[in-house]
Amino acid sequence: MGKREIGGALVSAAALAVAWLLPVTFPGLHGWGLAAVWIATALVFGVGLWLIFHRPAEVVAEEGLKAPVLEAEAQKRAQRGPVLRQITQLYILSHDGISPRMMAGMELPPEEFINAELERQGATWRVRNVNGETADTYDI
Repeated sequence: MGKREIGGALVSAAALAVAWLLPVTFPGLHGWGLAAVWIATALVFGVGLWLIFHRPAEVVAEEGLKAPVLEAEAQKRAQRGPVLRQITQLYILSHDGISPRMMAGMELPPEEFINAELERQGATWRVRNVNGETADTYDI
C-alpha cells in the first residue's frame, strides 16, 4: 500500500469519524445544517475512496509496458526448464559420483557442462550463477 492509498484510507476514516461524532458533539445541529455536514462528509469519504482505488494513467501505462516483458520472460523459463532437465539427465548418465540432490532433480550440473552442451545443441542462450536447482539464463 503506497502513500496515496494510506492517505485515502486516513481521509475516509476521518470522514466516517466526523459523520458519526458530529451529531453527538453538536446535538443542536439539525435540519439543513446537519444535511450539509452529511453531504460534505460523504464527499470527503468519496475523495478518500478515490485516492485508495484510482490508479493514475502513468501507473497503468507502466504496468502495461511491463506485462509483455514479464510474459516473455515466463515463456523463456517455460521453454528452457525442460532443456536444463534434459542436460541434467545427460550429466547424470555420463558422470560418476552424482550427488543425491542432483539425482532428485534439486541440483543442476556445473555451469561449464551446461553451457558446453547448450553450445553443442546450437542453443542461443547460456546459463550463469548456477546455484542448486536455479541458474540465471541469458541470450547470446
